[in-house]
Amino acid sequence: MNKLQSIPIDGPGSDLDFCLKFSKVSEFVIKKIFRCKLNKDMFSHVDFDNPGIWVANHSNGFWGILDIFITCYFWYVVCGQRKTIAFMSDARVFGIPIIGKNARRLGFKVSSIKTVQSCLEAGEWVILPPGGNTDQLRSIWHRNQTRMYKLQYRNGEFIKKPQTWFVHAAAPLKVNAYPICVAGAHEVTPILWESKFIFRYSGLIRLRGGEFWPGFPLSLNHFVNLYVFYLTGLMSSPIAWLLFLFTNIYIDLFYSYPLAFPKITVRCGQTMALQYSDDALSLKQRKQENLEMLRKLNQQANDCLSEMNESRPLMGRMPCYKPTVDY
Repeated sequence: MNKLQSIPIDGPGSDLDFCLKFSKVSEFVIKKIFRCKLNKDMFSHVDFDNPGIWVANHSNGFWGILDIFITCYFWYVVCGQRKTIAFMSDARVFGIPIIGKNARRLGFKVSSIKTVQSCLEAGEWVILPPGGNTDQLRSIWHRNQTRMYKLQYRNGEFIKKPQTWFVHAAAPLKVNAYPICVAGAHEVTPILWESKFIFRYSGLIRLRGGEFWPGFPLSLNHFVNLYVFYLTGLMSSPIAWLLFLFTNIYIDLFYSYPLAFPKITVRCGQTMALQYSDDALSLKQRKQENLEMLRKLNQQANDCLSEMNESRPLMGRMPCYKPTVDY
């Protein structure tokens, strides 16, 4: 059995040597390109001696990979940790050529209650973005609000599904959770509008509905592409228009390339103990407490993002929606 096959996707374990090498790449990307400065004092309230959960907002504008760079750089370089960390992810990641293999070595796991519990019981830390793509693909006007729910399309409408599953997994083990907030990724590929109309009537609702998109991410890149298309002089051609629309709706790379490399900032919220008020609670009562704990984590994360947004000279002056926990 080779080393890769010995790493489970539903339990603790990863390739530590590979993680350490990747952390060096992460250090270059985070420090040199995105000018993010991290030190252990910023996380002085975190109990690194005992396993816990980092609940992260998903860096949006299609750049969720920044979460991985930041975590690996901080965990292995800044903190000098030599125990691995588990990244909760979608099972489809492992089917992507090259990426899937390396994700497995890095510690990516299939998100489930069993996986979270087995990793925590083995002494591994767990990091997860509860909102997934629903959070990652939010518009720049929602940059100060993280979504800890997923949108599901049912019977012709979008329904919010709060992600309490990880609370349900961790609460019986009585571990701590920490909201980790990343700000600045919105400017890499600014999403201006989440179009549910395009998402539904372009057929993407069938093609990508299982990925929990909040709508079609109409980005600033689309307008840049439209201007370039105008300069080509081909706008009078119906065939050229069909090609333009096809590539800008169905091929991610055409509208998710980076436009800028802004400064990234990170903040860790207050410690929150995930545990039930009484071990004898009924299932209904546990579900209610799961939801309340999720709301508190979400509110903490929103507060951190709002403070970071206001401290940034340019973005702090741009309009944005008031952050809410509306589920």
